[in-house]
Amino acid sequence: MPSNIRVYELARELGIPNQMVLDLCGQLGIGVKSHSSSIVEAQADRVRRKAEREGLLPEPEPPAASAPPQTAPAPEAVDGDDAAAGARAADPGDEEIAANVLRRKVVHRQ
Repeated sequence: MPSNIRVYELARELGIPNQMVLDLCGQLGIGVKSHSSSIVEAQADRVRRKAEREGLLPEPEPPAASAPPQTAPAPEAVDGDDAAAGARAADPGDEEIAANVLRRKVVHRQ
């Protein structure tokens, strides 16, 4: 049983817009109506070859110079913050919970 591929998947694979793949299919006589239409693998191969012949495929990007990723330096702790920083680092989920807690404003009546 032949496998099917969607037009938008083929466009993503080739790195070209959906409309361009639809146009190529039309030129080849492959009946598709939209980007979500399916075509069999043999038809997809025909589209791939035609796109390559017409020079529609983007050139592969040259590998970038391998520079190590830069990281931001860790913030330094203030004298009294050492214990608090350690406690916060131990359980990062507490900050999320604390941010979601709603507190009522206390009103003192005389």
